Amino acid sequence: MVAARKMAPMLKASRCLALCLAFTLQLSTLSALAAPVEMQQLEGKPAQANLTLPAASIGSMLLPDGQISVSGQLVEVGAVPEWLFDRHTVLTGTLIRLDVGTGSKLDGLVYFNGGDWLKNLRQGRISETVEAADGNTYVGRISTVTSENLSIDTLPGQTRTLALANVRNIVSPYSYRFSATASGVKLSPETGTTTCDASTVSFAPARLGSTSSSPTALAPGQPKARLFASNQPVLKLPKSTLAGTEGGISKKAITAMVAVDAANTLAPMIALPLTMALGQGRAENTLNGYTEANRLNDFFLHIPLVTSPTAKF
Repeated sequence: MVAARKMAPMLKASRCLALCLAFTLQLSTLSALAAPVEMQQLEGKPAQANLTLPAASIGSMLLPDGQISVSGQLVEVGAVPEWLFDRHTVLTGTLIRLDVGTGSKLDGLVYFNGGDWLKNLRQGRISETVEAADGNTYVGRISTVTSENLSIDTLPGQTRTLALANVRNIVSPYSYRFSATASGVKLSPETGTTTCDASTVSFAPARLGSTSSSPTALAPGQPKARLFASNQPVLKLPKSTLAGTEGGISKKAITAMVAVDAANTLAPMIALPLTMALGQGRAENTLNGYTEANRLNDFFLHIPLVTSPTAKF
């Protein structure tokens, strides 16, 4: 009893020490997951940024070992396609906006226009909407996106060109907002550069009026934009067309091969007894036929008897 009482404080101390170590390790792990982010959104200038952050999915697509990289205005999304082991760039696009919103969260807008998985972002008929900083909204098909401008075909023969700095929002199957929790936000007044640390990025389709609480007005003569369905998509891994991703043998082919191999193995075990039995009966019938023919020849044609066929055996 005395020894147990003396051991009790030591056990409590060791438990406290273990909890402190676990908490310290957790904090170090979280800090290790954070990555530096540098961005610049000057008045009248396109957004610029430098970051590399992990991402798990975009739209209905899984991103195994996913990652988003932004260098200047170039946005690249990488993932490990099926049947491969290395990360490949599956989506490329242009950074439209990026800043630190409320609650110290990164808020970015990207328009994708390249990559092997670009076709997987499309859902039905395409209708794209561009919300400008002046409050006008243009509906049509985006034709070009450069480092400075964006052009959208609003009506047959009519094209509107907007500076990227004046684009507030884009609603399109190819337009996504990405966000991440930021920490240690610092702003340099001299350069207008904002730096912070961020962790995992989450993507969400851009919605009408998602950057402002007040609705935007349609430009004169523009049709009303359609809203996309808000149902939660089922995540899946797109089929890759990269070299080396042809895949292996399907489950159906493997099943068929196993069935054929089993049939080839069992067939002799089943067929051999049947063949032996049928072969012996057929041989006996043939020998009996020879014997009867020999007797008939001797009785009617008086042909001398030949050696009995059975004697050969």
